[in-house]
Amino acid sequence: MKIPMQHEYRLFALLLIGLEWSLSSALSGWIVQIFLLVHFSAFLAWILHRNPLFQLLSLQGILTLVFIAFNIVFAEPILLLGWKFVLIALIASNIANQKLSRLFDLLALLNLFLTLYLFDLNHIFNIYQMSHTFEILSRLILTSFFIPLLILQPTQQHYKNIDFFSGIMTASVGIFISTMTLLLTLNQQISYPFALAISCFMVIVFILLFGMVWLILGNVQSFNQLSLNQNSTHEHSFEQWIAMLIQPGIYKTTTPQEYLEEGLDNLQHILPNICGLSSHSLYGDKNWGEQGKHTFEIQIQSLEIIFYSNYKINVNYQSHIKLLIQLLEHFHQAKRREEILSQQAHLQAIYETGAKLTHDMKNILQSLKGITSIIESASQPENFGDTQKVLQGQFPYLGQRLQRILDKIQQPLQSQQTYVLIREWWTNLQARYHKREIIFSANMMWNSKIPEEIFDNVVENLLENAFNKRQRESNLDIQVTLETTEKQVRLTVCDNGTVIPEELFKQLLTQPVPSRDGYGVGLYQVAKQTIHSGYRLKISHNEKGKVCFELVSV
Repeated sequence: MKIPMQHEYRLFALLLIGLEWSLSSALSGWIVQIFLLVHFSAFLAWILHRNPLFQLLSLQGILTLVFIAFNIVFAEPILLLGWKFVLIALIASNIANQKLSRLFDLLALLNLFLTLYLFDLNHIFNIYQMSHTFEILSRLILTSFFIPLLILQPTQQHYKNIDFFSGIMTASVGIFISTMTLLLTLNQQISYPFALAISCFMVIVFILLFGMVWLILGNVQSFNQLSLNQNSTHEHSFEQWIAMLIQPGIYKTTTPQEYLEEGLDNLQHILPNICGLSSHSLYGDKNWGEQGKHTFEIQIQSLEIIFYSNYKINVNYQSHIKLLIQLLEHFHQAKRREEILSQQAHLQAIYETGAKLTHDMKNILQSLKGITSIIESASQPENFGDTQKVLQGQFPYLGQRLQRILDKIQQPLQSQQTYVLIREWWTNLQARYHKREIIFSANMMWNSKIPEEIFDNVVENLLENAFNKRQRESNLDIQVTLETTEKQVRLTVCDNGTVIPEELFKQLLTQPVPSRDGYGVGLYQVAKQTIHSGYRLKISHNEKGKVCFELVSV
């Protein structure tokens, strides 16, 4: 059973509220049983969400149901108090790393401890007198701690693996304070608040003394840094992180950039005492977490990472982190090589297809030359109709273009760029597409010379893509605009259709992309062709109702 993230903490709050009110001495027995039913129902749903492998019909599940039924029926306060310590241990052993989630967990622990020492011990051992009205009002105020859990929800949750030691220690401290307080109150006749203060003070003194001795003998700089010397408690987290790196669902479906960033994001959350990191890679700079007082840098191949910590990191721990980064970069580079090989295989298939079509192109060229000679020798141009005039003007031009393509295929290193006046090229372009429902507009202040092949390839690829798009989107308007000045030439092809999807927008013009209508390589090739021509092809607009490609001189 998978609970949406925005509801998980609401269920957690319902679980805690049910337990708190079931320990109230101001409520009658049947009301307490209702709260217990709410509490244990929420607990079961929470357990099934956190551990999908848990089965109610297994031995563990049956024992759990028996325990729950016994507590609901008898509602024994001393058993519920023990169960409360179990929940304290469970929450303390699994505090989230994400800030908002961690705040909620700490608020839950604070509420459990406050109600334990203010009401629960008194309810069971009758230490001092308290009015039911005061208890109810106080519990209502403390229950308000859970309001953030019901309203504000974390956008993401990064849980550590259950730290059994931390949970047991937290619950043990609570039991020790409770026991000492009861002994001082019942045997020594010390007032309850003073006995509670003495017990807390004893725990604090013990922790400080223990910490001082450990700092002296342990060769560390701070008490919090002691966790760095207990790397075994985090081994399971590292195993899960490595399992994530090689998981087929993640490895195969993400791009190299997404794979690297996801690996760094997860690593930042599982490394103890690392508060943040910043990376410099082939994809630019990115930061995670926060900056601390101490830093150390790791550089592996194309990846540079700066780790931030509030405490000085020893050399052994740095070596451990470096090994993890080497592993991540190894998988990242392997994924990049896979992507390059995939692109090369894709291009090879295209080139092999082109080679097979070269022979057919020669035959078409011969036929086209024969038709052109017949048209040119048929009669005088003044006797032609409009269609015949277009044919007479365009057939020789198409023959020249086919011949140039064949020459380039047969001798690619010896081909030369052909330049034409832009007014002549613009006239031929309008003639070729005069019945294709295209809006042509021009503002030519200068009759520049342009590389004919580049302009032809760019505009024909863009218009072909627009025609294919028009088949999917009816009433699509296509507009071709030309602007020339003494210093610049700008050719724009726009349509008023849907935007280019984000995943294609990032890759378009830089690599072959999946295409509904072809190989997805046309724009990639013409973009490469413009690199050394003095022109650049780019996407100038990508918004609904205005998708524009622009070829501009630089």
